[in-house]
Amino acid sequence: MKKITFLFLSFSLLGILSSCHRDNSAAIQESICFDTTDLSCELGMETAILLNDTLYVFSPRIFNFPGQEPNNTPQRMYGLNKQGEKLFEIDIDSLFHNYYYLFPVNNQLYASIPQKNGYKTYRFDPSKLEWILAEGVKPAPLFEDDNYIVTSSSSGEWGGTIFFTSKQDGKTYEGALLDPIRVLKKDGIYYASGALGHMRGHSMICAIEDPQKMAVFKNDRPIADSLIHLRESTSTQGIKMIADYGAYKKPTGQFAEPTGDTVYTMQPALLLSSFLHKNNLYHMYADTAVHIFRINPASDSAVTDIQDPRIEVLYTFATPMDGSPWLKYSQTDYHQLFFRTSDGGAIIEITPDSIYLHTLINKK
Repeated sequence: MKKITFLFLSFSLLGILSSCHRDNSAAIQESICFDTTDLSCELGMETAILLNDTLYVFSPRIFNFPGQEPNNTPQRMYGLNKQGEKLFEIDIDSLFHNYYYLFPVNNQLYASIPQKNGYKTYRFDPSKLEWILAEGVKPAPLFEDDNYIVTSSSSGEWGGTIFFTSKQDGKTYEGALLDPIRVLKKDGIYYASGALGHMRGHSMICAIEDPQKMAVFKNDRPIADSLIHLRESTSTQGIKMIADYGAYKKPTGQFAEPTGDTVYTMQPALLLSSFLHKNNLYHMYADTAVHIFRINPASDSAVTDIQDPRIEVLYTFATPMDGSPWLKYSQTDYHQLFFRTSDGGAIIEITPDSIYLHTLINKK
């Protein structure tokens, strides 16, 4: 069994640099490091998260449909150490049968799970091997600095909103952004990314120089499900679009339709993340592979095609990977993503100085 070296919340390298693959063709490539471990999760891998020297793996959810034979396979959670050795396994199907989102707080693992009266948060207790209701705990905001707390809302293909709440005047400023996933700050400018994987998908990257030039949030939109198409912001005030490609009209979130001589091309290149690395802004998207890229500005117009020459792909991971939406592990200078692969899974960790690909080979 091969040994895997993980980078955890302390960001200590733990000797991983000795296993790094170096490619001198570009600075971003020089920072990419690889390691592999073998493990055994009999029911498969839907998502996984690295936390406190432990790899937590969740097997796929099981759905039973009317008219079909019931599938009694449980959903299971596995805990493994850095060598891939199993520490525990528990059944969790009664709690995690629906959507769920994993996130850490103070080195503890939490899950946000939708229930009848909205989302509830649960904390995993490693001493009892149980998920316990955690009142008042919520995932961290998308971004926070001395001036703003940045949060978001999403109504799927009907639109999304990014909110900047000022710590100075208490006002909240808003703008339209489809399913916000990441906010960063570089040289005084906020960069926000959004990506909706539902149906035909859409990706957006924008720059916000001064949030106070955005529209003021009045909290006057409907919340009823029957009016979901009216729940999100349609304002582009104070927002400069950098990239905007996919299958939806903006900012209403409705499907785009060809008009006149316009030919609309579907682009299966969903944005996965934006990140700062050695003080440079990079992005990551996936089609049949996962790519790291940057956008070289040549005009004030937004990139509307993934084949635009302003998009420079800097690195393509050789292993085909399918992103998992169940992991929300993002801090200002750290980001973790999980991918499903044909052999099991993979985790990408992004830190200020290095990028790590941890390949997980599931021997079952």
